[in-house]
This record gives sequence, structure tokens and C-alpha cells, in this order.
Amino acid sequence: MSRPRLPLPADLLETARLQVGLVSTAQCVAAGVGRQRVGRLVEAGVLVRRRRRVYEVAGALPPPSSDGAAMDRARLQRAIEGPLAHGPTAVATGLAALVLAGAQGAPLDLTPEVAFPRGSSSAATTTGVRIRRTPVRAVMSRHGVHYVLPGIALAQVVPEVERWRAVALMDSVRSRKILTERQFERARASTFGRRGAARTRAWWDECDPRSESPAETKARLDCTAAGIPPDVLQLPVRSSGREPPRIDLAWRLPDGTWLLVEVDGIEWHQDRRDVLRDLTRQNRIVTSGTLLRRYTGTEAMNGTLVREVGAILTAKAWSPRPDAAAELVVA
Repeated sequence: MSRPRLPLPADLLETARLQVGLVSTAQCVAAGVGRQRVGRLVEAGVLVRRRRRVYEVAGALPPPSSDGAAMDRARLQRAIEGPLAHGPTAVATGLAALVLAGAQGAPLDLTPEVAFPRGSSSAATTTGVRIRRTPVRAVMSRHGVHYVLPGIALAQVVPEVERWRAVALMDSVRSRKILTERQFERARASTFGRRGAARTRAWWDECDPRSESPAETKARLDCTAAGIPPDVLQLPVRSSGREPPRIDLAWRLPDGTWLLVEVDGIEWHQDRRDVLRDLTRQNRIVTSGTLLRRYTGTEAMNGTLVREVGAILTAKAWSPRPDAAAELVVA
């Protein structure tokens, strides 16, 4: 079905689509949509006010394909709001910059934040955007806006957020190759002397790029804190010469069987094909030698996973197996 025609100039609509559905007052005016007309379009529901100087163009983008896609879009919009509210010289920083870089782990309600090339600005703060006073020397660009280098953003964020989220962001920038190992270590070193950095020093050592989502990170950290650290992360499962699937968290049980735990449930899949692919994959790994449990991201976050896995491991008299096989072979 074609999108509805909107009473906006084509170039402004294209800008909105580039910027995840958002435009600024300045961009409207530059496209010939004056401030009074902006007000009328808000009244008509064509523009939805997000914050001072920033609007969402209703219908500019198709609906998200899944809950996960909707949340990703919401985070990107929040990240972009800061530079849009403060003009083309504003650069996204902190959590906003990490979201723009493609990192996972930022909260949905992240506060937009910016800095400026000279480190100071006379910009009003009534937009609800955090303004950092540190000068910006290098930037990257995405969705038409600038953001600080991911290593700088990570160093800004880690001392400011809770432990599991900091580790999830670290896992993500390494798992997704947003930072090289050298850049990651440089980011770690640059936190020394920052306010709040002393309490976070051990967090950097908890990072493990084998955790491929924030929910996996949370599950791993919770299980470790509960005394049941996984024996293997991303355990390869080989069967009939096919490309091996990998299991998010795995424990080798005393009788030689495996407890296999998958995180991120069906509600996060993009479409029905992903669901069917996972069902086929699941059928291949459920054998007499495996005990499979699947959990949604919510269950990983709220403690359901660690409680249920802990109960299973206690019943099976499990103990840590650092020498557990690095691969599971099934028929």
C-alpha cells in the first residue's frame, strides 16, 4: 500500500526519512514551511511535536516490522533529537552517540545530548537536551547528524550508567566491531580521572563480546553473580555437516548432557521466516543429550532466567566445568 500524500515539500519529506522521521524547525523554514504553517501542521496532526524545535512527520516512515524494530527506531529518534534541536554544529555525545554508532544496550528513555566544536555554546537548555562542555575534535555521521567517535562516547557513558548496562554496551561495541580491541583499550584508559570512573574499573574486565545482545549480557552477569556461570558462551552445535547453530549459554551437566539456554524470544524476530528458521534449528538440537530452555529478553532481564536455570542446575548437582567441550555434536 502506498504512503499517504503529505502536505509538505518533497525535499523536507526526504530529510525526514533520512532522519528517522524527524525534522527541525530550521529545516522546515529552509524548505519553505514557515513557523506559522508549522503551527497549523501541528494542529492538523501532520507534525507531532517531540521537543522544542523538533517534530516527527506523521506517516513519513512505514510502521516498524516488529517490537524490536520499534524500540530501535525510538532510540535512534531520541539520539537524533539533540543535534536537531541545537542546529548543524551540534554533535551527539554519550549514549546518543553510541546509538548512532549502532551499539545496543541504551535505554529507551535515553536523554538526548550534544557537544559543540569549541566546547561551549550559548544555546538555551530549555529543549531538555543535555549539553556537554567538552570540545569535539572528531566526528562521524549517520542519519544526517554528527556524533563523537564511539570510543569517546563509551568513555563518557560507562561512569554514568549502572553496571549491567555499561557491560552490555561494552559487549556490543566489541561484538559488532564498532571498536577494535585497541580502540576499546584506549577508551578504557581514557576513563581514568573521570568522575565516577573508579567504581567502574572492574566492569571493563567483565566485558565479553560473545554476548550478542543486552539480554544475553544481563543473563550472563546474573548467572555469574548467582554462582552458576555458563560453562560455554556461543556453543557451536554440529549436525549432519550443516552450518552449526550456536547456543547463547550452555552448561555441561554431571551426566554428560547439556543444558542449553537461548535468549531473545519470538517476539523480537523480524518476520515469520525467522520464526520458522528457529523452529527448524531447535528441532535439530533437541536430543536425549540436551535440555533446551528458551527465554525472552524480558525474562532474561527480570530474573526469570537465572532463577529457573539455577533450579535446574541445583537439581542436577552441577558444578563449574571450565574444561567443558567447546562444541556439541548431535546426530
